[in-house]
Amino acid sequence: MVRIREGLFVQIQSFELSNDNSSKLVAKIQDHIASWISKSEGFVSANLHLSEDGRKVVNYLQWRSSDDYKNFKADEMHSKLKDEINAFDIYQFEDDTFKLVKQQSIEDEFWSKSRI
Repeated sequence: MVRIREGLFVQIQSFELSNDNSSKLVAKIQDHIASWISKSEGFVSANLHLSEDGRKVVNYLQWRSSDDYKNFKADEMHSKLKDEINAFDIYQFEDDTFKLVKQQSIEDEFWSKSRI
């Protein structure tokens, strides 16, 4: 598991579908993550979430910097991804960016203890 660090650039995408294609959307996004997004300069992690009712998909991505994110968006493969996503019956879409300012997890306590 990738440890989250403050200062990373975060992209959060939220999709609400008006049909039952959310699993197919997740598979399509995962294909792109595996084939080229994860190999993009500055990529840190991607976390795909599917709501229990199956109508919403959230993708939480982390990049080292906003410049790395901008370079990812300028890649010609990004246009292909957008076209493939637009083929789905998306009811609502949000794509926001953030700077991670603080993270806390149970792992912080785990990794701070001596393991020897």
